[in-house]
Amino acid sequence: MYKFIYMTDKNDTTDRKSFSKRIRELFDLKSDKASNQEIIDDIKKDAVFKGTNLWILIFAIIICSVGLDINSTAVIIGGMLISPLMGPLMGLGLGLSRNDLDLLKTSGYNIGIAMVLSIITSALYFYISPLDKVQSELLSRTSPAIWDVIIAISGGFAGIIAYTRKEKNNVIPGVAIATALMPPLSTAGFGLATGNMHFFWGALYLFLINSIFISTGTYIIIRILKIRRKQFVDPDRQKRVKRIVIFLILLFIAPSVYTAYLMVKESEFEKNASSFIRNEIDYPETFIISKKIRYSTDNPEIQITLFGNPLDSMEVIRLNKDLIDYDLKNTKLIINQPSPANNKISLKVLKENVKTDILESIYEKNNRIMIQKDSMINILLSKLNQIEKDTIPIKQIANEAKIYYPELEKISILYSPEYNLNSNRTDTLPTAIIKFSKKYRNKDIEKFKKWLITRINADTLKIVIE
Repeated sequence: MYKFIYMTDKNDTTDRKSFSKRIRELFDLKSDKASNQEIIDDIKKDAVFKGTNLWILIFAIIICSVGLDINSTAVIIGGMLISPLMGPLMGLGLGLSRNDLDLLKTSGYNIGIAMVLSIITSALYFYISPLDKVQSELLSRTSPAIWDVIIAISGGFAGIIAYTRKEKNNVIPGVAIATALMPPLSTAGFGLATGNMHFFWGALYLFLINSIFISTGTYIIIRILKIRRKQFVDPDRQKRVKRIVIFLILLFIAPSVYTAYLMVKESEFEKNASSFIRNEIDYPETFIISKKIRYSTDNPEIQITLFGNPLDSMEVIRLNKDLIDYDLKNTKLIINQPSPANNKISLKVLKENVKTDILESIYEKNNRIMIQKDSMINILLSKLNQIEKDTIPIKQIANEAKIYYPELEKISILYSPEYNLNSNRTDTLPTAIIKFSKKYRNKDIEKFKKWLITRINADTLKIVIE
């Protein structure tokens, strides 16, 4: 009986340990970490809203409100950059991580003050603002989804990691922009000023999602860094606080998950509907004037306006059956088309469905024409510049030549094409046709040629003597 013994090379073991060590060092969060006390003191200092921080908050919310009102992304980003809201949120995460009830109360109180003050300031601005149009920047802050949760917790991770370094960097402003704490409060103020409670609650929910998950990210990183915790006097109370925190996190995640689910379903519906229209409604003598795709959980709808030969009832039935093949079951298909009798379509339907599409078509067509015209103008300008460049001041050259060659009677300079049969190549060469009152020697002609080449800035020149 034979036994096989496998020997482990000591160097292999050392290499594996060295590799794992390098990986740990690569992701080590403690290498340039500030002292625990310094981290705690910095976060506690920034968690309080009074004096300077309070005034900065007011001006930041005004800037954000103006940005939302005029739909300016740059102005909104400016408001987010100067916002001091990150401090109390990190204080909340630190207090939760260290069982620091005093810091939890201070941070919670200051976040509440910031919320109320920001919403009131924003509401006052929108109440007196002469602009009343709901801009896209406002609308985007009213329907939070699970992606906002991912952004907020990632922002919390990045923010607290930057906060705990010995040398502070520009991560905190970036986190303020990414998590967008100020615009939801401004949008809530807009909802309050205009009486639009959907905007108010949607924007407030987005702010609370950002706040909770920035604090959650802070809590997790503080635990990873093992910053010393305070001890609860009552262990049962500690467990109760943890359960409440977990419950609140799950409570806030649930609606955003549902919103994200609806967004995915809507995107999928629009994709399937567009595919159905493109593949199934394709007739040589009938074309689509407009299409409207409207998603809802109960009654999704596709509305199409046709022009040309109308579809018969059997074809419409077939199209309705084909909806199932595109995962569009229970979708209502509405086809507006000319009646077979008079081949006319309702003027009202045309006005409602055609205007936008025609305007878009006209804009696109005009845009293409303008691009073509600009291209043609550039080509013509280039040719004109070349012509001007090639234009020879013949009168001035003749007067100058007369000084050196008094017997010169006529001079003509032109660019003429010359084709070389051996090389099959065409060149454009300057040709000078001259006439003297007396016969010049070849040496004098050659001298005149060199002068003329220099004068017209040419590489070569052909001389023809009359």
